[in-house]
Amino acid sequence: VFIEKFTTPASLAEIKWSKEIYCTDNFARTVVSRTDKFMSALNRSLRVVNFVLCFPDGSFLLLSEFEANALVGLFWKSSRGSHCLVHSNFLRQSLDSMNEILLQCTLSKRDAVANHLFRGRREASDVISDDEMASLQLFAGESTYATEERKYALQSMLRVHQTKGGVRFCPRTEAERIVEMRGLGKFYPYSDLEALCEKMLCEM
Repeated sequence: VFIEKFTTPASLAEIKWSKEIYCTDNFARTVVSRTDKFMSALNRSLRVVNFVLCFPDGSFLLLSEFEANALVGLFWKSSRGSHCLVHSNFLRQSLDSMNEILLQCTLSKRDAVANHLFRGRREASDVISDDEMASLQLFAGESTYATEERKYALQSMLRVHQTKGGVRFCPRTEAERIVEMRGLGKFYPYSDLEALCEKMLCEM
C-alpha cells in the first residue's frame, strides 16, 4: 500500500513486495508541500530504512528515528512480550551470517540480565525469512544479496507476468529506478541485483 500510495510510477507497486512489512505514518510522511499538504510522490524523499520492530506473528513495522528512540525507553522499562527492536543493517548482517541478532532490544523476560539491550538474544533466522529480507533490502535500494535463498526471493519478487491495468513492467527498469531513488545508483553496475535482472531478461 505504501509503494502504491507514495511512489511513482505505478509499475513499482507491481513488484511482489512482502505483505508482512508495514510502516508507520511518521515513517511514510517525510515532507510537506508549500500548501502544507503531504506530498503524494516521495520518490526523492523516502526515509532511510533503519529501525524495524519485529512482531511475534512474523510481521514487521518500519519506524522513524524519533519513534525508535521512544520505543527503546519503553523496552528498557518493560519485560513483557516477545517483540524485537533492531536496526535493519544488524538484522541483515546477522541473517547473512546465520548468527544472533546484533544489538537487539527485546521485551522478553526469558534470559533477562542486566546488560540492557542484550536481553533475550534471538537468532536472525527465527525472526525474519529471506523473503522478507529481500523486500527490505530492495526497498532500501541495496544491490548486494548475500545468499542464494535471498537472490531466489528477489527473483520471485521481480518476476511479474501480469500487471494491473496494462502497466508496463521491466525487472531491470524497476530495480534501477529504486536504486536511483535511494541515491545508490553507483553501486548497481556489476552488482547481484544487476546480474539477476539481466538473467531474468534473457529468460523472457
